[in-house]
Amino acid sequence: MNEKLISLAKEASSPEEILKLAKENDIEISMEQAEVIYERLNASGEVSDDELESVAGGCSDNVVQDVKVWFGSLFGK
Repeated sequence: MNEKLISLAKEASSPEEILKLAKENDIEISMEQAEVIYERLNASGEVSDDELESVAGGCSDNVVQDVKVWFGSLFGK
């Protein structure tokens, strides 16, 4: 995964900027996907009650790794 692209995505101030960045790099994602990526990159680290209830057994959350995996799957890499 392109580290520069991830770095630029982290600097985005809105989902629209994520979408624009993707388009500038010939990557097709929906606005919904851009919103999820933006939310993941800007997560406060706090877990909502709904998120807490949906977790079964626990997990470790590495946002950067998750985004790399997702970007990679979206970008075909």
